[in-house]
Amino acid sequence: MVTKRDVLKFVARTTRRDIPATVSTVAREFDLSHAAAADHMRRMWKDRLIEAETSRARGFKFRPRPGESLDSLEFRLTARGRERLKWHKDKEDWFEGLFG
Repeated sequence: MVTKRDVLKFVARTTRRDIPATVSTVAREFDLSHAAAADHMRRMWKDRLIEAETSRARGFKFRPRPGESLDSLEFRLTARGRERLKWHKDKEDWFEGLFG
């Protein structure tokens, strides 16, 4: 099962390489259907963990315009997304410290 965290890590890697993440690249990376990959990207975008690379009209920075497809957008990690990944890592480190 692919988690939001897995996809967020992938977007972080592509952002570090200065390569945009797209619905298609996520689908290929995780062997997901196009719809499943789009759902992951849509949720992360809505949660402001990723942002579209192109400039967006006011009110549409973290959501598509009416009729706009996510297929045409390229995404990168936001500062909030980096903080979320750090939180996951700190949580893992803490948990491993209990049993390690």
